[in-house]
Amino acid sequence: MVDITNKPYFSYNEILEKVSEPLRNAADIKFMGHGRLFPNRSRFLIASEKDWAIDFFTISKLYRYGIYERSPQDIPSKFDMWDHLPYAPPEIYVGCKEKFGIAHGLTIIQQFGDYCDSFVFATTPQNSQINNFYLNQKELFSIFMKNFYKTMDKTLQILKPHTFMVPPDLAIINNPLHGLSMRQKECSHLLIEGHTTKEIAKILDLSPRTIETHLDILKDKMKAKNRPQLVHLLRNVL
Repeated sequence: MVDITNKPYFSYNEILEKVSEPLRNAADIKFMGHGRLFPNRSRFLIASEKDWAIDFFTISKLYRYGIYERSPQDIPSKFDMWDHLPYAPPEIYVGCKEKFGIAHGLTIIQQFGDYCDSFVFATTPQNSQINNFYLNQKELFSIFMKNFYKTMDKTLQILKPHTFMVPPDLAIINNPLHGLSMRQKECSHLLIEGHTTKEIAKILDLSPRTIETHLDILKDKMKAKNRPQLVHLLRNVL
């Protein structure tokens, strides 16, 4: 059982709200959270709503459906709008909307090698037009993150020893790539690098027919209609 209720993260709610105030005023951002994931899958977090964090990791265990539940070095820097994700776990987004009244979120991943940071922003379910704000104000979010690191530097150092872990065997249970064989994963990476079926077969020392079978399985997993769509979808989850 993961217990984060007694961790010191939530004593920084007010500071977090103050730091995120410009964004909240500019776009009616209702929720903001920050997390840091380390190589051993331990993490700490700060969230503007304590109940959300506790529910996400302990009560409902919604983290198990997350597309970012991987080793930090395997998660590239990203700017992901929830409404535009090709794979959007309904358990997470429906749960957030019904329990906490937040939707139309944005997740920004910052890759630092030894760890990765995530910034999560969300608004009310009625504020669907915020997606245009996300797209048009990327620079504003970059400025926010720079200011966040400057303002919260001492806080982040204080939080570093107070990490918690979630069971890795429970993570990503609803990710479309969960359960793939090693060969299928290798095909996925080679495919998004631009290799053809014949090239993948030569690299992996397999027959083109075998590679086609692996790619058919991937298309089925990702619900892709064709090869270009498969490549596009894989790039968003790998």
